[in-house]
Amino acid sequence: MRNNRQIDWINKIIEDIDKKSLSVLEAEIILDEIISKLNELISEINNYVAEIHYGLKITNENINLSVSELNELKNKLEEYLKFAESLKDYLEKIEKTYDNSTNVKNEINNIKKFLKEVSINLKNIENSINNQNKKMETLNNNIKSLYKNQKDILNSLSTTKFLLYVTIILTALNIIISLKNFF
Repeated sequence: MRNNRQIDWINKIIEDIDKKSLSVLEAEIILDEIISKLNELISEINNYVAEIHYGLKITNENINLSVSELNELKNKLEEYLKFAESLKDYLEKIEKTYDNSTNVKNEINNIKKFLKEVSINLKNIENSINNQNKKMETLNNNIKSLYKNQKDILNSLSTTKFLLYVTIILTALNIIISLKNFF
């Protein structure tokens, strides 16, 4: 909304210059005002670009955090797998060393319960990893969308910049023609 008012203001000044015969000093003052307003527009565009860069930085930080969490989950899963392997080895040793079938049976039952708990924990970790994978997919899709939006914004900024230069050139030509007609 503010940009439209500034552009309307510039257009009004250009119309005033066309309608009136202004002195060189008045024309220079008006040109300085136009340049000042154009500099404000450029400053606003630069602020938008800075906000985009900030958003990308935060997105990258979130990606790094998710990758770190996945690495932690992977390490925990590896620890559980090593522990399960050691339990398996322990179970094999128990089966070889105990002659008493009652003791072996009790130990095996206890280990089975423990392995069930480990299995449940492993399933929980697997579910956690799957959830993290889904989050990573969502994050990846968001990054792709953000990247596309950034490209669109940069294209729009380039077009706006080009139109701004064309407007400056046309304004300068119009002023020169007006001044030429004035003299």
